[in-house]
Amino acid sequence: MTFQRARTKEQTDSRREEILNACAKLCGSMEFDEITLKAISAETSVSRTTLYGYYKTKDEILLDLLKREYLLWNQRLEEAFASDECMGAEGFSRTIAASLVDRELFMRLLSVQTTTIERNCSVEQLAKFNTEVQVAMETLAKGIDKAFEAADEKAKERFLVELLVYLLGLYPYTHPTQKQLEAARLSGLAHPRSDINTLCLEGVAHLCATVS
Repeated sequence: MTFQRARTKEQTDSRREEILNACAKLCGSMEFDEITLKAISAETSVSRTTLYGYYKTKDEILLDLLKREYLLWNQRLEEAFASDECMGAEGFSRTIAASLVDRELFMRLLSVQTTTIERNCSVEQLAKFNTEVQVAMETLAKGIDKAFEAADEKAKERFLVELLVYLLGLYPYTHPTQKQLEAARLSGLAHPRSDINTLCLEGVAHLCATVS
């Protein structure tokens, strides 16, 4: 494959998208800590040296990939909250659960957002990321306002924080590693089998009780 240097913004954006797609593909078959810049480069038309011109570390790529996933989630939320089916605790719970169906990559990235990805990126990169994904937080807040019109403002603000914290922990709880399962077995502690979609629906419904 012949490599051509990106010279325009469109070409640069296209190259970044190619890198993100390559990383997303690897995320489907590898653990995050197994992915390397070398492996990502091998899935693209970009050399490893050129790759450094776009991203200095793997976590910078994961942060951009997470941003893309947040914005895709935001699109789903905007469409869902436009309907009156999101009203009330049951409607809101179903809306959130439905918005995360088939979003395994997003849920996996969420689970390591604060513990790994953000810790290995610069303050400037994190500030830019926070600004760009704020639209999803605003959409969530609008959805909460619509679903719980009569609720106290402080209760709605607290609910938004609790909802995000809950979603961050969903994937690792419902996808334990073989090592974790074996450790639970040896210690006599059964790890409850939980479907992520069901647990999302039930957990969000439980949280809704604090605001409705």
